[in-house]
Amino acid sequence: MHYKPILIKGMDQDGNTKNFYQSDLNNVIREFFGVYLTEVTAGLSTFLDRYAGRDFVKSLPLIVAGGGAKLVGLELFLQKAFEGREILVVTPDTIGARDPSMVNLLGMLMCATSYSGSKEDIQKGVATVSRDSSSRGKKEGRRLSRSSIDDSL
Repeated sequence: MHYKPILIKGMDQDGNTKNFYQSDLNNVIREFFGVYLTEVTAGLSTFLDRYAGRDFVKSLPLIVAGGGAKLVGLELFLQKAFEGREILVVTPDTIGARDPSMVNLLGMLMCATSYSGSKEDIQKGVATVSRDSSSRGKKEGRRLSRSSIDDSL
């Protein structure tokens, strides 16, 4: 006799009570990583196409960071999927970014600080970052000139 412990009791899509087992969780994880692998492969392929013919690209490792990087077995999964490419699981040493959930924010800030602007930008190197989605509509289409900033000071 095989023992299958119930992980959780819940409801299926039709609202019927259902027991969920480890095998159900494994199937969800397997399906997610199939999609994840497709996305990573597409991103890597785009990068390799852009820099085709440059020798340094072949030796670049695949760097994984953030909370998801700490998933048990992820490194082995990626090593099998990308044979011959070094897989690095990293946690930044930057103060405030040692928490894996802050890695995306750190990347966004690094990108924003290196943004050099475009022809349409009045102030080069300035990027607006806001959590307030309601302010987006108010600020769109409004540009501050250097004189209006100076007048407000």
